[in-house]
Amino acid sequence: MNKRFELEQLYFNAKESYYTGDPIMSDLEFDNLESELLSMGSDAPYIVGADDRKAKYSHPSPMLSLGKYQATVNGIPPTESATAWLKKFGATSFGVTPKYDGNAANAIYQNGKLLQVLSRGNGAKGRDITDKVKHNLPETIDITDTVEIRGEVVIKVSTFNAKYAAYKNPRNYVAGVLNRDENPSDVIADMDFIPLEVKRHTDDGIVYMAPRIPDLKYTAHTIYCGPDNFEAVYHEMVEYRQRTDYQLDGFVIKAPEELRPSWGENSHNPNWAIAIKFPPKEAITKIVDIQWNWGKTGEATPVAIMEPIDLDGSTVKRASIFNYGYAKDNGITPGATVAIAKSGDIIPQIQRVIQPSDSSLIHPSHCKCGAPTEIKGIHLMCSSSECEMVEWYKFAQGVNWIGLDGIGGAMLKLIWEAGYRSPFEILNPKKFNKEALIHSGYFKVGKTLDNLFEQIQRVTELKPSDIVMMLGVDGMGHTSAKQVGNYISGVNYSFHGLQKEVIAGFGPGESKRELYESAVNQITSYIKIVMPDKISEDSIGCEFTGSPKTFGYKTKEEFLIAAKAKGYYHCGLKDAKVLFVDDLNSNSSKMKTAKSKGIKIMLYSDI
Repeated sequence: MNKRFELEQLYFNAKESYYTGDPIMSDLEFDNLESELLSMGSDAPYIVGADDRKAKYSHPSPMLSLGKYQATVNGIPPTESATAWLKKFGATSFGVTPKYDGNAANAIYQNGKLLQVLSRGNGAKGRDITDKVKHNLPETIDITDTVEIRGEVVIKVSTFNAKYAAYKNPRNYVAGVLNRDENPSDVIADMDFIPLEVKRHTDDGIVYMAPRIPDLKYTAHTIYCGPDNFEAVYHEMVEYRQRTDYQLDGFVIKAPEELRPSWGENSHNPNWAIAIKFPPKEAITKIVDIQWNWGKTGEATPVAIMEPIDLDGSTVKRASIFNYGYAKDNGITPGATVAIAKSGDIIPQIQRVIQPSDSSLIHPSHCKCGAPTEIKGIHLMCSSSECEMVEWYKFAQGVNWIGLDGIGGAMLKLIWEAGYRSPFEILNPKKFNKEALIHSGYFKVGKTLDNLFEQIQRVTELKPSDIVMMLGVDGMGHTSAKQVGNYISGVNYSFHGLQKEVIAGFGPGESKRELYESAVNQITSYIKIVMPDKISEDSIGCEFTGSPKTFGYKTKEEFLIAAKAKGYYHCGLKDAKVLFVDDLNSNSSKMKTAKSKGIKIMLYSDI
């Protein structure tokens, strides 16, 4: 396993853990890892958001990430990089708002009414969190176009300390509230939504607006900067961080709203905004013990148990460590004095060893499954290819991918103890039914069992990519699974930029392909397999702007059906060969981009 692959898996694990409110590393360490991957030519940092099986609702436009510059541990601002970025566009006044350390959300209005509030999800689709955020938002606005109000769901630090201090920190607590199916009304009332950006969808494209819509409950603190005063603004925002009642992990610089369409976006982040990350907060303490946690790949990772110390208002006793090799090579052993830091007030991370100890790093000789451990490079692994710990994590991951609401770890453990080892068994009523579970002795007749099967009965169809994800292949993510699913289905696919170790083995007659076919055979009588659309070599990629209504189509979806019959498929402007418009004289941003790239422009009536 090569270093880049290892780091990408660590990156994806860290990203997923962060979005679910249970981070495994500090912001600073995550940013450093991201920078290292970019320097190695990895595409991993360009994948927005994180996979979430419950993220089922589409955003009207992608919720992208942000490019960023990091202040040093010593608090030195990234003046040179930020100033160069500010000078690049020729503008003189940029808006500056805090980078709230919360959970991104998108409030969607249609015909002047609040339609839905979605979590960020993977950037394309999010969870419906309307009932948890709508108390911060007006029911109606005086705009009939589709409007997206984007912001952060946060909780005041004072409220958190007074009522919820038993949890890790404010951001993690909010993530937990948003991810749970139900919460008491008083808990929901403590969540605040800070609006940061407004996008209005018009026939001529997206228009950016200042987040000053009437009846919005909160307004973000805003100042302005240009290429000549970045450092003064940096120190002003650091000072603001000390007096605000919200967690901040930096600030964001954005171009004026009217310039954003012309500056555009790429697949990862808008070109018109940049995040400036604050330096981490440090404290000095001593390690008293090393504990080991077993992960889903059969790897044991070390955790430092430390003398309790106050760090930014919370008592810290534990700090995560990358892996066995990192702990060994850096002398992170009991008795060592270390500097720990928080960046963005997430979990602490050991920054450096100040004074090493004479003790050695003692690691577990056996896995929890009973098999001996072995050192593979920088990793401490279970030596058994049939490790029950590995199989358990694969099982749990596969069942979670199905998206059963309210079915958590405790329930999955009971199902495992009842003798089920494959997520596909859960979808086979001949093997998995109430009678069998009751007979196992781990379940009783009642509401819990009824709810379990109510959720399972809602799973009526799966895509090939879903089945690939449920196989539990190490390193398999949504992007890789989609392309592998397309490959297996005989439709257009691309393995460009994907790890060979992950996608290998899915060819006809190969091991992973046989596992896939076995899974399909288990469920095909009960679950519909929805095959992806096949795109012929002669098909033409297209994008739309304006409205097709004048030409007899009620919606763009209706137009797309007609376009598909003529050999077109929707792919977005980046890969499009044709842009369909309602007016050849339009000055929309898509029209300008199409002209600059030589993309053919056609009227909706041409179909």
